Amino acid sequence: MAIDVVDFLPKTQYLRSFIECYRLVTVSEDLEGITIANGRLDSCITLNGRFEWQNKPGSAFGQLPQMVVLPLTRGTRTVRLYGPTVLISIKFFPHVLTREVFHNHSFTALIDYEELFDIQTVRVLGRQLKEAQDESEMGDYLDKFFSQHMFNAPNATCDSISRLVLHIDPDSNVSTLMNDLAINEGVSVKTIERRFKKYTGLSPKVYQDLVRFQHAANLIHEKGKFEHGHLMEALGGGYYDQSHFVKTCRKITGFSPRELFLNLPDSLTDFMVLN
Repeated sequence: MAIDVVDFLPKTQYLRSFIECYRLVTVSEDLEGITIANGRLDSCITLNGRFEWQNKPGSAFGQLPQMVVLPLTRGTRTVRLYGPTVLISIKFFPHVLTREVFHNHSFTALIDYEELFDIQTVRVLGRQLKEAQDESEMGDYLDKFFSQHMFNAPNATCDSISRLVLHIDPDSNVSTLMNDLAINEGVSVKTIERRFKKYTGLSPKVYQDLVRFQHAANLIHEKGKFEHGHLMEALGGGYYDQSHFVKTCRKITGFSPRELFLNLPDSLTDFMVLN
């Protein structure tokens, strides 16, 4: 199965505080797979081909709009790509949901860009991305679009959530982070936790679980061909032992580590090929 992945970054530090990366994905033929919760709000822009999404297990597949924001989840979703497919996956940090453009939207289902932004502006961006010569030019168009239409106003009231998201890593003591932030803000820890969940849909603890799992998965996946001993790479990243990692892997993905890692494409730890 030929899946080619090229990651590229926003060109400004400010955008990089909200966007982890842009990811250009090219798939040469039809495939079915599952998306794995990664602690990021994923957006997908389909440039060529057909991309279908199953919102709930057992439900019918539906074609995604050309430009869409997918719901932030703690589990998996089944998808189908009818190739050849070319798409841009945008990995937003979850505190992007504090931006005004997302207010009054529920993230239990996907949202078309045309519901969030001016329709003509969205369509112009779609044409620009299809005509772009390379990922650098794509990045310029995306940077300009998000700077003008998503990050065009201050957002000081939610800076505390942004700071908390950016400081949570696999080894963080989340309780200490929330306590320090609560003291600084002059509010209770419960208030910080409620704010976090209001905007991201996840508790700080669940968010860290997803971040920790992806960190460990990347360490293991970098080893190449999966061997059971590679699970030792997960230790030191917040897992007590191999059984702790195995249990977490099954909880998040529904699969054992062996089943997962033998079916991950190169360079990806949040998408598993099923066929």
